[in-house]
Amino acid sequence: MKVKIVKTYSVQFRRGSETFSFFDMTQIILSTCRSKKFKSAVYEIWECNVKLLLFLHANMNPSELEFLAEKEIVEIVPKFTLDTICLMEGNLGPFRAGLPVRVPLWVALDFRRRERCTLVPPDWMNIQALEAIKKEEKTNELFTKMPNEHYMAVTVVICRSCSQDIPDSDRVQVLVKDIWDNRIAKIRTAIDSFIKTGSSFAKVNNLTQMEIANVRPFFPHALEQIHRMRQNSQEALINLNNSKSQSQSDSMYPDSDRMTQ
Repeated sequence: MKVKIVKTYSVQFRRGSETFSFFDMTQIILSTCRSKKFKSAVYEIWECNVKLLLFLHANMNPSELEFLAEKEIVEIVPKFTLDTICLMEGNLGPFRAGLPVRVPLWVALDFRRRERCTLVPPDWMNIQALEAIKKEEKTNELFTKMPNEHYMAVTVVICRSCSQDIPDSDRVQVLVKDIWDNRIAKIRTAIDSFIKTGSSFAKVNNLTQMEIANVRPFFPHALEQIHRMRQNSQEALINLNNSKSQSQSDSMYPDSDRMTQ
């Protein structure tokens, strides 16, 4: 059995023509192995892998998310003919000149840079669709579901490298930026309301990873500062109440110490 590391920070196992993910192999081993120590070791490795994936996914910065967006599948029209390309993430092709084929965005960008293909814009990357999304985002108080999880990064990458393949690419970029600005403004309004109401948690739907990464640098820090201020306020109030109680006690029994003597 061969083991290989793939681009998604996980491990895959290959046995003949079959490919198993790390999690599939974990389930197989735990269900067939009889050694308790070995099972325990495999489970610990699996648990660490899960924690690592969650940590990497939750703490990505915008540049890393742009890298992740390049895994999105897009359609190209190749200008060459080639048999299947075997990659670690799977096979691509076959490629036939003039016939559309679906590939990861990073592959499309490489072919387009070498002028080996033409990029077909995603279905949502047109003026009519983006105008409708922008209108819905403005009229709806909640966050609307975006057509792509990485809509901002995909637009930036494609328009930066393949703008000539996108009809009205300048207008497309403006509309996407308007949608982004509207959603970021909503996020800041929601954060302001969250802080002012003193809520302990909030549930928000339809946010993308890039939007979350945009507010992550300052939001936890702001909450930490508010928590410290509340703690200091509570401690000051407790000290004030204690001093008041002590002064009232002294005023009620001014000669108690003298009588005791």
